[in-house]
Amino acid sequence: MTYTIGIIIFSVIAGILMAVFSIPFWFFVVTILIIGLIRLAYIFFILYYIQNPKLIQGYLKSNKRHTLYAYALTLPNGSKSEQIQAIDKILAKYPSPLMQATYGANRAILQMDFEAAKKAIEPIKDQPLGQYTLALIQAFQGNQNDANSFRLSKKWMKPLIEAVLAFQDGDRIRYEEFREEALKHARGIQHYTIYHFFLRIGEQ
Repeated sequence: MTYTIGIIIFSVIAGILMAVFSIPFWFFVVTILIIGLIRLAYIFFILYYIQNPKLIQGYLKSNKRHTLYAYALTLPNGSKSEQIQAIDKILAKYPSPLMQATYGANRAILQMDFEAAKKAIEPIKDQPLGQYTLALIQAFQGNQNDANSFRLSKKWMKPLIEAVLAFQDGDRIRYEEFREEALKHARGIQHYTIYHFFLRIGEQ
């Protein structure tokens, strides 16, 4: 909304300047395009590249009207009930099998209902996110051999699973080692999510 208002104000000012100083219309169009590209680059940088949870959270707060971002904002301090409510809104808004499976499984994992989580993720079990979720379910149950039997395609996935297994074993040294490795490889919104995931584990 703030960006839209800014564009409107800029357009009004630009129109006045064009009339007063005879600035060509093409200059105005090119300027708008450049501003738009800069904004797109900034959004991409925030969501997919940086490793600064506070900066990412600031962007999420300014766009919290989006259902997915609203859920992400519950990760730092939201109660389990608030997180589940946010997930329910996502499930109601996005009917695609990928979203239903992913967030349905997340909802079940939050409730420690691992059988329900396995059932929810079933439709995408052979996809990268499905394999990761199944590994995470096994890790939460302390099943090391089963957790390590899945194909994990992202660099942050394997150390995250190992960190959960180490936590379940009470091995704090291995937990910290794999925690740092997972965070090192994750970027953008994924880094933010993993960062707060580990903070929540540390509170237990």
